[in-house]
Amino acid sequence: MVDFLKDSEHIIIENPQGTKIEFSVKGRKWEIDNGDISTKGKHGNLPAGECYTAPVEETFNGKIVISLIDDKLGYGEMEFKEGKLVNYKGKGVEEVIKTIGSDESGLIIGEFGIGTNKNARICSNMLEAEKAFGTVHFAIGDSYGLGKNKSKFHFDALIEKVTLKSEDKYLIKDGKFLI
Repeated sequence: MVDFLKDSEHIIIENPQGTKIEFSVKGRKWEIDNGDISTKGKHGNLPAGECYTAPVEETFNGKIVISLIDDKLGYGEMEFKEGKLVNYKGKGVEEVIKTIGSDESGLIIGEFGIGTNKNARICSNMLEAEKAFGTVHFAIGDSYGLGKNKSKFHFDALIEKVTLKSEDKYLIKDGKFLI
């Protein structure tokens, strides 16, 4: 997946619930969480099973429709313009925005991840749900050094049943991997 997406200038993610977000990852470093933390300096969480990076902030535009944010189940919408959250709705998202308060860095896109674990479930634990096969997630707030944004916040948001297209080639269609 990383080989397929590395340096993509135009990624589009959609789903039947209304997600349509477009962005670039050109020049961004990718991380792979495969569960191997046996070497000094390696990190991860359990369960493992994702690849992730930070979108190029100013290219991140559109709307995501989510089923989970920061361990809060439930529908939510987040609209972005040039990498900044500009509109939102949904109880879980509202709670997250209330926590962020006036810290503008908490409203900037910080992560894009793809779930690759066939045994992970979509549940109220974001660390497991974001690894579920055929899902993607985005985070607002800190980019963990993969992008430009630094923040004391990092809130993941899960998107299900995605179609992911890069440079006119499909990686995922309706939540099923094609490569």
